[in-house]
Amino acid sequence: MSNYESLFIMDRIDPSVWEPFYSILEQDIDEAFKTIYGTVANYDTMKASMQEFVEAFDAGRYTKITNV
Repeated sequence: MSNYESLFIMDRIDPSVWEPFYSILEQDIDEAFKTIYGTVANYDTMKASMQEFVEAFDAGRYTKITNV
């Protein structure tokens, strides 16, 4: 079950992420999990998202808040 918990976070990031996977989700959640993490949440897409965040942060589109 712990593997599937991360799936519930994805819809908060971008609900449209589910659209290509509806038919798989309806039939087999294990296969959907493998497919989603093989395409949407793989190393390359996560690396690109992190790089996009770094660039946005450096450009001042985010604010760092700290208690230190």
